[in-house]
Amino acid sequence: MRGPDGMETGSYNAPVVAAPPSTAGLEEGWNYRRNSADEKHGLQIYVSGGEVRDVECWVNGVEVSDGRYENGAPDGGFANYTDSQLDGVSYEIRRDGGRDVWAFHTFRADADGRTPNCSTFHDCGMLHGRTGRYENGAPDGGFANYTDGQLDGVSYEIRRDGGRDVWAFHTFRADADGRTPNCSTFHPCGMLHGRTGRYENGVRDGWFGSYADGEKTGTWIYYVDGEERDRESY
Repeated sequence: MRGPDGMETGSYNAPVVAAPPSTAGLEEGWNYRRNSADEKHGLQIYVSGGEVRDVECWVNGVEVSDGRYENGAPDGGFANYTDSQLDGVSYEIRRDGGRDVWAFHTFRADADGRTPNCSTFHDCGMLHGRTGRYENGAPDGGFANYTDGQLDGVSYEIRRDGGRDVWAFHTFRADADGRTPNCSTFHPCGMLHGRTGRYENGVRDGWFGSYADGEKTGTWIYYVDGEERDRESY
């Protein structure tokens, strides 16, 4: 989906997750499966009120994935693990109050065990790749890209509420020495490097300017409803 100033979130593709397993033969509470070494192995299923609520997949004592269900449908976090670290795309799915929300974060299992990033929904891990959030099929929330745990490229914040359609953007650069001196309103700290701005209902509304190596540079202009109200030079 496209916004002003060339902003692009990509197409909406709802996550595909497995249906909950059957409760046939299962008891209330956790139903464990183990291998010959008495390690967790296979699906570990939690049943409450006659429904499957949580499912974990283990292989020889090591967890490789998990997910949560409500009323027979995905509702909660779904993640994959490699060597006990988040790896690949993790989803958070919420259905309540007429809302259909799904958010995603992309992680990479790291050989030296570094886990510098914490997402809203899952345990800490090495963020590496795209992250975003949709509500009722439309982008609504933060969209970003990470490289080795650092914000990298253009990050968006999209909000649709009370008749407002807000698209804000910040540009980051993953830094070799791990410096992350800048914090945006919406995302964790990162090295701001490039353009930043904000649109509301298709017109400029807020500060527009640029950063170089984390410092403001050039001319910054402040707009209200598309009209220039202030400017500063750096």
